[in-house]
Amino acid sequence: MNEAAEIDEQQMRLYWVDILRLYLIPSLSVIPANAVLTMDIWNLVELFKVDTRWALYSEWQKLCNGKVPQRPHLELIVQAKETSRETKDILRRINSTTGGRVFSQPMSRMSLSNPIVVFPIALFQVLSYPNFPAHIADTLEYLTPLGFDVLTNSVLGILADPNRSKIKDDGTSLQDWIQSKRTGSASRICI
Repeated sequence: MNEAAEIDEQQMRLYWVDILRLYLIPSLSVIPANAVLTMDIWNLVELFKVDTRWALYSEWQKLCNGKVPQRPHLELIVQAKETSRETKDILRRINSTTGGRVFSQPMSRMSLSNPIVVFPIALFQVLSYPNFPAHIADTLEYLTPLGFDVLTNSVLGILADPNRSKIKDDGTSLQDWIQSKRTGSASRICI
């Protein structure tokens, strides 16, 4: 390939990253759950390297949290708060008697349009309660590839958090949240 073609290809990639960053990915948060739209956006996103994709997700999360003062998207912020409230409401109703299967489809439906909001909340529950991973694993059955990519980004972000202790205070064993993650991963593999 000649130099001019490489420059054109690089400019085209940057153009599409901007289209995804400014319009397509944020639009997912304000459109009701739509698996076809999510898959279409994933078909574009998957063409980029992991670091580019995860940078897009990071910016999406900042937009939803209102942490980009140059580009405030009030619709995104309102929708993110509504999705957060609904997610917490569903997670509050999951217990050992109802199980996660009853609530897996509503959780998955919310994660179609707002995975960047749903997954951190669900992961916090997994970290907080040792019996929760099995219930959340039921939700993974209905995820789209974009949802899995955002979930992977969220899990690795939590694992890489330098402020979170990975060893109990006694220094002899792993924290319960790491054990819970291992249990949740194993139950997902078995499904």
